[in-house]
Amino acid sequence: MPWAKPKIYYNTGITALTATPLPSTNYPVSNLIDGYDGTLWKAPDTTTQVIKHDAGVGNTHTFDFLAIVDHNFASAKPNLTLAYSSDDITYTTSLSIAAASALYDDPMILQEFTQRAYRFQKLTLSNCLVAPQMAICYWGKFHELDYVDVSFSPDATEIKANINITETGFLSGVHEKYTERSMELKWEDMDDAFYQVVKTFIETVGLLNFVIAWELTSHPSEIFLMRREPGRFAAPLKFGGARRDVTLSLIGRSL
Repeated sequence: MPWAKPKIYYNTGITALTATPLPSTNYPVSNLIDGYDGTLWKAPDTTTQVIKHDAGVGNTHTFDFLAIVDHNFASAKPNLTLAYSSDDITYTTSLSIAAASALYDDPMILQEFTQRAYRFQKLTLSNCLVAPQMAICYWGKFHELDYVDVSFSPDATEIKANINITETGFLSGVHEKYTERSMELKWEDMDDAFYQVVKTFIETVGLLNFVIAWELTSHPSEIFLMRREPGRFAAPLKFGGARRDVTLSLIGRSL
């Protein structure tokens, strides 16, 4: 099936979370939104865990996806719900995942649902068999980009390894550390509306991790945890400033 437009999923407005019960000081709930996959939130026990966001008085937070990276839900097997409220009293469920879900077998959970805009949201993990943990947990508004204009390989990889070679040039040992994905997305003649989406994304995410995926119904396994390659970003104007050429150079891993 043909590749669809890429979608990007990142933290689009959550600046703080609270967790009940409180996690240990080494694994705070703030680790879920710091953009690093090397930091963890760990629940202190197997009781019901509630992670809550408050957009503030007079504000709402718009969300239509949930992305969880590097979790232990295959063993914890929680009943997961993501719910919303305008008064922090009555909550309505937006997403529910049962303990037996096959989604928990993958290190990445990515789910889309009907868009909501409410002040309060809470993620609840109940009936856990072991204390749950997550490295990244975003819920927000995903952004669909345009079709990529220049051909690229979504399967381009670079194996990071320590390789030992004998004096005669024969392979004597390999210690493979990890496989890194690289991706270069190029758009030509980008209009201003599309450019503002990309510009906002770059200013928000910087060099932190985000999730990129293609149409989930046709390519459900093509989900990547990526970050921008360090360096300069430029989007030169053309056609008197009406259009731009934009390149995103990304590195990361498949999930």
